[in-house]
Amino acid sequence: MNTKILLVLFLSIFTAVLGQGLVVPLLPVYANSMGASGFIIGLIFGIFSISRSLFLPIFGNLSDKKGRKPFIVWGLSFYFFASIAFLLSHSVMGLVIIRMLQGVASAMIVPVAQAYAAEISPSGAEGKIMGIMNIALYFGLGAGPIFGGTIKDMFGIHASFGAMGIACLIGVVLSLSLLPGVKEENINVKRTAPKRYRILVRDKNVMGVFIIRFGYMLCVGSFWSFLPLIADTKYGMSSSAIGVLLSILVLTSAAMSYPVGLLADNLSKRLLVFIGGIITLAGMLYLYSSNSIRDLFVVVILLGLGGGFLTTASTAMSAVIGKKLAATGSVMSLLMAGHSAGMFTGPLLGGIVMDITGSVDRAFEIGAIICLILLVIAYFLTTNYNQFVKGEVR
Repeated sequence: MNTKILLVLFLSIFTAVLGQGLVVPLLPVYANSMGASGFIIGLIFGIFSISRSLFLPIFGNLSDKKGRKPFIVWGLSFYFFASIAFLLSHSVMGLVIIRMLQGVASAMIVPVAQAYAAEISPSGAEGKIMGIMNIALYFGLGAGPIFGGTIKDMFGIHASFGAMGIACLIGVVLSLSLLPGVKEENINVKRTAPKRYRILVRDKNVMGVFIIRFGYMLCVGSFWSFLPLIADTKYGMSSSAIGVLLSILVLTSAAMSYPVGLLADNLSKRLLVFIGGIITLAGMLYLYSSNSIRDLFVVVILLGLGGGFLTTASTAMSAVIGKKLAATGSVMSLLMAGHSAGMFTGPLLGGIVMDITGSVDRAFEIGAIICLILLVIAYFLTTNYNQFVKGEVR
């Protein structure tokens, strides 16, 4: 395993999601100030995920064929240009378009970097390596809202957009200068032709991890989109306080990622996934009955714990599956497609329910029910995962 490459991948993911996280707690309130409806607020978040979902299969497969570095570098570059576009935008539709383009850029970065890390991880250490990558993911998202909210309170929202651009530009420099060239990469495709997507989507284990990630992100996507409004309108929390609340969620997941990764290498990855799902459901149901700021802190801790278990273990499962099928980039992209689809569906569903009922709390209840159903489906789809890993089934 090349520690230098792993460190660069860690920093690339971190800077990308740090830049994204800087504006997460700001966009709902910013769009609301422009007169956006609940549906449009959900669309601003959801369009990012749907555009990412459309391009994930393309970039995942191309990275298996052409190498990882070009996609990581270009993705971070597009994030930088998006920050400039935020500074120039003055309309709700402008925000929607920028978020859509950000989704395309995102499809080039995280799944490709995760596939790269999975490729260089020793057999039996996938959980540990994916846990480390998840720390970068969650720590970047966790630090982003704190910095973004604080910068906005002190200097205004445009300063937050500028900070996002600086973070992504740093990522471009790191990846461009420190990642080895494509010819020096060691990817499965150089030894075995990757499986086509029409074969991958018929694999029960691949679809199982897709559904697992979709269900989790449906819940969390709705929470991320509408928590700022609840905290602002119901409890009068400042942007920096909202940023802290969101950061607790992702930093809790970050803190859990490495120990869960180690557990995943020694225990059942599948079991850890469903433990995370149960904890997530508990958090969503608690949110539905919450009536104080203290309750919100309990909710974010539960969702953070659930995410630490579920996402780390499911990513480790995907790393093993991808290496077995010689299609690591494609499998990681499908996992992230589930992530994106959930992140789109959750906010959009929440926005529709809020507009119809006048209460976003009902959306959280519906989201929890859907998540439970999906977890049950995924449980049965992945029943032969252990046999698949051992080569007993194809």
